[in-house]
Amino acid sequence: MSGLLGIGTSALLANQRALAVTGNNIANANTEGYSRQRVDFSARHVPGQMLGQGVESGLIERYTDSFANQRLTQSVSSHASVASGADLAGRLDLLLSDPATGLSDPLRAFVDAVDAWAADPNATETRVQLLGQAETMAQRFGQVQDGLDSFTQEINTRVGGAVDRINTLSQNIAELNDQIALNGGLGSGQQPNGLLDERDRLVNELASLIDVQTVPQDDGSLNVMVGNGQGLVVGKQTSLIGIEPGATPVDPVSVTVAGSDISAQISGGELGGLMAFRRDVLEPAQQDLSALAQGLADTVNAAQAAGVDASGVAGTALFATSPPSARLEVLLDDPQALASAPAGAAAGSGDNSNALALADALRSPAVNGLSLQDAHVALVSGVGSSARRLEATETAEAALMANNLELRDAVSGVNLDEEAANMLRYQQAYQAAAQIIATANEMFESLLAAAR
Repeated sequence: MSGLLGIGTSALLANQRALAVTGNNIANANTEGYSRQRVDFSARHVPGQMLGQGVESGLIERYTDSFANQRLTQSVSSHASVASGADLAGRLDLLLSDPATGLSDPLRAFVDAVDAWAADPNATETRVQLLGQAETMAQRFGQVQDGLDSFTQEINTRVGGAVDRINTLSQNIAELNDQIALNGGLGSGQQPNGLLDERDRLVNELASLIDVQTVPQDDGSLNVMVGNGQGLVVGKQTSLIGIEPGATPVDPVSVTVAGSDISAQISGGELGGLMAFRRDVLEPAQQDLSALAQGLADTVNAAQAAGVDASGVAGTALFATSPPSARLEVLLDDPQALASAPAGAAAGSGDNSNALALADALRSPAVNGLSLQDAHVALVSGVGSSARRLEATETAEAALMANNLELRDAVSGVNLDEEAANMLRYQQAYQAAAQIIATANEMFESLLAAAR
């Protein structure tokens, strides 16, 4: 009787435990990063006895695939990098290409004003119109430069925020490493499944900020590397990431770990995307914009220096620049100071050859072998091409990340239909075990009654 009672009791306890684990799976079906669990069953045997002695519930197994997790981490990092760059590039493209904010209309209007002045150089109206268009164009250059400056400030702010979050996540992962090692790690005995799930979730969140490499250790801890293998988390120890002023104005922030500059080695995560956008899109756009402003100023100022104004006095510069900024300052406020006639011409001369020369120069190579209009088109199309490329890449990376998430969930995710079936199966087994105990009790009672 005791054998039958023990068998029933062991089945009752084992299935009760399985029901609890199944219920926990169902409860966490929507918990981010949760890995489904199962109870291992094994038959109990006593040496020397042929008849089994019931069932034992062993370890609670955590269903996970390290390769699937690693692929997901990598795709999370790649997608976050491209997504941050695509967003910024799209906004920069809009700034430069939108007629309301870009340079296309002011440049065209300025060239048209020069043509009108060259056609009628002594008309006060054409001179006033030309100075007005020069002011409008200078203001638009300043507004575009303000936009580029705001991108730089935003990137620096977001880099600082990302670094703070990276350091917080690193410390949290180090603390989990310590707890996992203390709770048995991945060796013999029950694994701390909840801690392992939480650590995997934090690693993916960290990867969304910076590309990482992970190396599991024998005690269950996980070392996290960045850059060319610099240790960010080693066991329960962390190395904080810092930011330092860059060597040049176009490189205002350098990222360091343990004192070493790893800026050039970061390629993934939001941090990598921000730095790649600044390096590959924003800085070239700033350089091209500055070159455009300088080429425009040099072309107009050279024409002014080659001629005389309405009073017969040598012309003076119309624009001042302040490289590497693309800001322009209009230096003249007197329409009569525009030099339409060639040097040596008398005051009030109707000779417009110098104005015509300026009109031709504005259509001639002035910026890296391109005319001003073509240089502007190259600037806008270059940023637009980068924006479209990043947008297409972001779409592809999003699909890849979704696919890797599905592969991870195929192993670790909770299937509610399967869990419902398991719940029913364990419930029936539990009820059957209870019936075994009840039967054993009835048999014992019958035996006692027969002995009275």
